[in-house]
Amino acid sequence: MGYSQSTMERDQELQTLGVNLCIEVRALKQCEIHEGEYFDGGNDVTDAYRLANSRVTEGEIELEAGETRETVTDAIKRAYDDNANTSCCSACEAIRLKD
Repeated sequence: MGYSQSTMERDQELQTLGVNLCIEVRALKQCEIHEGEYFDGGNDVTDAYRLANSRVTEGEIELEAGETRETVTDAIKRAYDDNANTSCCSACEAIRLKD
C-alpha cells in the first residue's frame, strides 16, 4: 500500500472516529433511516473532546506516528462542523418538503 493510500485510509478512520465520538456524547445524531446522514444532536461538542482525551490517555485511542491529541480533536471538530448545521436529516427534510 502506498503512502497516499494509507494517508487517505487514516483520514477516513479519523473522520469516522470524530463522528462516532460526537454521536456517543449526543453532539450529533445519525438518521435512523438514512445511513451516513448526521445532524445536530443538541449536546455540547466539548464532551466529545473530553471523551477523546480520556480514551487517548487510557490507550483506547491509539495515535499513529506523528499524531497528537490535536489530530483527534481536529477530527471531532471537522465531524461536528460538517454535520451540526441542521436540526434534522437533510434527506428526510427533502422528502418531507417534496410531499
